[in-house]
Amino acid sequence: MPEKPSNEINCQSEGIFSPVAGVLGSLQANEVLKSILNFKDSLNNQMIIFDSIDNNFRKVKLSLNPKCKNKCSN
Repeated sequence: MPEKPSNEINCQSEGIFSPVAGVLGSLQANEVLKSILNFKDSLNNQMIIFDSIDNNFRKVKLSLNPKCKNKCSN
């Protein structure tokens, strides 16, 4: 088993690319507004994946774990 690296790589130590944080924050705010306004085109059971290098988006459908009955909800 390899040893754990001595320094941890995370956003706090490495920083983030601030324009990406702005884009994702705008997407989150947009989804909240769509949810509040009950728009049909919501991301229920879906996730948006943003590739900032190629500047593209894709949606992935999510499914619930059938073994998770009490702790999981839509």
